[in-house]
Amino acid sequence: MQILIILFLSWTLQPSSTTLNGQEQNADSGNRIALSFDHNSSYFPTQTDLDETLKAGINLIEFSDPTYFSTRTINNFFILIGTSDRLVTMHTFETEMESYIESTLAKYRDFENIYSDKLAGLKLFHFPDDFSPSFKNLSENYIEVLSEEVNLPLYYQSSKYLLDQGDVSPYRFVSTYHTESDIVTFLQNRVIYFEPEADDLAALQRLEKLLIQSFELNDSIIIIPSDWFYERLQVQPDLQLVFSNYAQGNLIPFPYPQIETQIPDLNVAVMLLLIIWVLIICLYIYRPNFTDTLYRYFLNHSFFATDTMENRNRNFSDAFIILLLHILTVALFFYTFSTQIFSKNGFEALSHNFPLLLISGSEPLSLFVLGLIVAIFSHVTSIIWIYLFNKSMNRIGQAIQLYAWGLSVNFIIVTLIVIFSFWNVNPFWIYILSALFLIVWLMSFNIASIDGARSLERRRILNILLTFGLHTILIIGLILFLIMTPEIYEPIKLAFQLR
Repeated sequence: MQILIILFLSWTLQPSSTTLNGQEQNADSGNRIALSFDHNSSYFPTQTDLDETLKAGINLIEFSDPTYFSTRTINNFFILIGTSDRLVTMHTFETEMESYIESTLAKYRDFENIYSDKLAGLKLFHFPDDFSPSFKNLSENYIEVLSEEVNLPLYYQSSKYLLDQGDVSPYRFVSTYHTESDIVTFLQNRVIYFEPEADDLAALQRLEKLLIQSFELNDSIIIIPSDWFYERLQVQPDLQLVFSNYAQGNLIPFPYPQIETQIPDLNVAVMLLLIIWVLIICLYIYRPNFTDTLYRYFLNHSFFATDTMENRNRNFSDAFIILLLHILTVALFFYTFSTQIFSKNGFEALSHNFPLLLISGSEPLSLFVLGLIVAIFSHVTSIIWIYLFNKSMNRIGQAIQLYAWGLSVNFIIVTLIVIFSFWNVNPFWIYILSALFLIVWLMSFNIASIDGARSLERRRILNILLTFGLHTILIIGLILFLIMTPEIYEPIKLAFQLR
């Protein structure tokens, strides 16, 4: 496989000599840098930017729209054809393969008509579900059809950081993903997509290590996002000298920007958690019945349930406030869990596959709002459900009282989730606490329905079946439906797996 990649690099980077600014440029195989252009980016390079790119020794570019550079001259560049097939799940790949074949061939023909002598490779997927065992088999069928017409090396962009290329057939190579969490030790990947972090200094330090490690290989390509590349060149023009020397086989030290002291960003989750606890403390101080009711619910539960059903406790305002705070807590849980578990690419997978639920680029906020909606719907439905099926209840406040107080346990659980996320603990503990959070939420309904059924003199078993029993069946059915519906399950699974 390494021999194939070396041949690919040699072939793609060996054009006939061209002349640029009076200097003969050649594209011998070696350690190369490529730029990846996103047609959705707000920054479009000027002709001067492109000329400066060539001066920096970079003559390999990746883009997906054949008309993207229609107003620019890119005769001295070699082209990796990008893809619009992003975040493809196995169910979608299998059921829509014919459509993928048609669209890919159409794109290839468009590029062939414009840049026939400049094409160096064709990228088929961006962050597909290559975690699935069936990906390789489906790819073999896919590539077999494409290869009848496409005479280019075929590759895809993986979200994995593979220690080596291994067996990537039927693809010629894989553009592996390198992000801030990856420690650069010994580089074995020959083609790497460099994902810069928000901290420019840390990004430059990691890129320098990548360039140094790439010299251990005879041939390599490091792909850099173009918008970040041009932004850094504008701030640090000396980087052009670094890249041009690298292209010629020389390494010189990186110029690093001056470090400026920055005010740390406010943690939204922590601020929201503080608001919730301030309101709970206010209840504790200024509402005398709050403490008594809380103690009764957890330490003398049968008395609490009997007291509620016999209308001896007619003040349900505290329970209603607990319910409102829990709605806010659910939204906080959605926000915190998602930001800890999903990567930037994972969020992109969610918004790409569920565009009606999540706004691209604002996924955490979208999940926060979604949490509010889900919590309101769940709580309203649960309270009405308990009230309507229990003939001994004469006030809906009784259902609120029985249902709401058990949810208070989640205030502690979500506090631990926020603290653990702030400390960057092992995600295993986030999963455990999240499972407890959901169990408390679901069991609050079941406990309330049983408490209400105890006051019935007739049809007690029927009431439990129509509340506790039906509720349990619906939850199990919902879980099975999600697992057995690939249009829902596979995008969520992919979002969890993407780095």
